[in-house]
Amino acid sequence: MADYNEPLLAIPNHGRFSPDTILLSFTAGWARGEPRGPETLASIYDVRAGPAPKPAAAMPTDTEEAPYVVGHGGTGRFDRSIQFDDVVAYEEEDRVEHLLAALAWESGVEEVVHEDRELVLVRAPRLDDRTFEAAVSRIWRSSREV
Repeated sequence: MADYNEPLLAIPNHGRFSPDTILLSFTAGWARGEPRGPETLASIYDVRAGPAPKPAAAMPTDTEEAPYVVGHGGTGRFDRSIQFDDVVAYEEEDRVEHLLAALAWESGVEEVVHEDRELVLVRAPRLDDRTFEAAVSRIWRSSREV
C-alpha cells in the first residue's frame, strides 16, 4: 500500500495503515468517553480491513533463504549493497533499522546509508565478502525481537 507521504498508523500485529475513517471512529468514541485502547483500534481495523494477515517469514533459518540479497562490488564510494524483499522491508522496518545501526558499528564498516526502503548501501573495503555476509546474517538473526 502506498502512503503518498501521509503518516501511517501502526497497530501491533496488524501492520501499518493510513489513519482515515478508522482513526476518526476511534477518536469519536474516545470523545464520547468510551474506553479506548490498542485492542479497540485493532477491532475497528479488523471490521474495516479484515483480520490481521499472517506475519511474513522474515527470519532466515539454517534451511530458509534470507529475505535480502547482498551485492558486492559497485561504483562510487560504496562497495556493498543489501537489497531487501519489498514486503519484508515494509513489515520488518524496525528490524531493518536495527540491522543498519548495528552494521555501522561493525569493525571494518566505514559507512552505511539507507538509500530507500529496500536498499542499503555500505562501504566496507577492508572486509572480505564472506566476513561481511556473515556479519549481516548474524545481525539479522539477532534482531528477531526488535
